[in-house]
Amino acid sequence: MIYNYFLSAFILTVFIECTIMFLMFKSKQFVYYIFLCNLLTNPALNLITLAVGQMFGAFWYKVAQIILEAAVVIIEARIISALCSFAVKKSIMISFALNSISYSIGLLISIFITSVV
Repeated sequence: MIYNYFLSAFILTVFIECTIMFLMFKSKQFVYYIFLCNLLTNPALNLITLAVGQMFGAFWYKVAQIILEAAVVIIEARIISALCSFAVKKSIMISFALNSISYSIGLLISIFITSVV
């Protein structure tokens, strides 16, 4: 069951962020870089937040999620800057936009699923 959660979260995030990156830059290479960023950060973020939530409860889960999402934006911005040769400010804006959109869509889906069940 937990594997389905991790796989679903990863696939949804990659689909959303790669689609947006392609629409913004029309570059398959940049899409590949976003995939690599998510391959690095998404499983780690989900695993750590899950562990924190199980050990310390819902409040600390949310705290960890906020802190780790901010860390992911910074890590991915650094990777985007290096791989795409973008300025740091541009990379931070791209990373923030991609992560904000994918997080928001994931949150909406989560709310929808829990309200239906």
